[in-house]
Amino acid sequence: MHKAVVNVGRRLTVDAAGAAVTVEAHLLHAFAGDFYGRRLAVVLSGYVRPELRFGGLPELVARIRTDVGLAAAALEQPPHAGLRSHAFLG
Repeated sequence: MHKAVVNVGRRLTVDAAGAAVTVEAHLLHAFAGDFYGRRLAVVLSGYVRPELRFGGLPELVARIRTDVGLAAAALEQPPHAGLRSHAFLG
């Protein structure tokens, strides 16, 4: 199991209106591999914010960095911190 920040949405800043919903996971540790095209299980344990449209990529990247910090801190606190030992996920 890897801690991550996940976006579930339509990528409003970079995709055209009406784009399909995607699920994107940003791992919170160094990982040299590649998950593209692979099937993964994702467990969502919290919520940071609604999907927003930003004025451009620099603004989006800055907000993602903020979201990563918020999520990393939250994942160290209950109830999220105990998920690694949960019987369903172990």
